[in-house]
Amino acid sequence: MDGNQRAQTLIDTVADTVANTVANAETRARDHALRANVAAKSIPAEKTLAHLEKTLAHLDKGAGAQILRIDANTAFGGLDALVTRRLMELGFLPGAQLTVVGFGLLGRDPIAVRLGGTKFALRRAEANKIIVAPSLKSALL
Repeated sequence: MDGNQRAQTLIDTVADTVANTVANAETRARDHALRANVAAKSIPAEKTLAHLEKTLAHLDKGAGAQILRIDANTAFGGLDALVTRRLMELGFLPGAQLTVVGFGLLGRDPIAVRLGGTKFALRRAEANKIIVAPSLKSALL
């Protein structure tokens, strides 16, 4: 096997690994979304905070919330589906709990949120895609 063949074999192996990693992430995101959807359906509508839904961009600093869904945003044009997929891959899935940590200069971009044990900085356009309901604790304060 000459150098070109070895290089091509290496490239093919890396490409296969990347494809498998993406496929696994999509499967995990889909499974998590299905579990969250089943859990959400088992709760009577009058016992949820869905009537309080708003976008993540409209929450105050320190507010906790549960993600309800990710909506389309025309600001991303043809890339909207890719942005939605990326947010889901990062863990922004229906049922997930998050907390607004802070905002950028003068209360603008970015919006810092804690999801699980990870902090993320989102642009306002991305935050406007994420529809949330305040957590029970935040709603009572």
